[in-house]
Amino acid sequence: MRARVAVQHDPHLRAFYQHLLAAGKLKMQALVANQRKLLHAFHGMFKHDQLLDGEKVYTSSDAVLAPALSNSEVA
Repeated sequence: MRARVAVQHDPHLRAFYQHLLAAGKLKMQALVANQRKLLHAFHGMFKHDQLLDGEKVYTSSDAVLAPALSNSEVA
């Protein structure tokens, strides 16, 4: 799943995933929300002929400081 890889490596999507988990969502619900967010971001990239900008995907003050997740924590 592309969303799992994105959560592991992209600090903005990782912060969004952690935000959803903190709000009480299940892990699978948070991953599907990340998938949907990526899908919308990719559509916008192609529509406006721009590169992916993580700040536009999810802006959080602690996005860069979010710790890396292990494979067992993602799924």
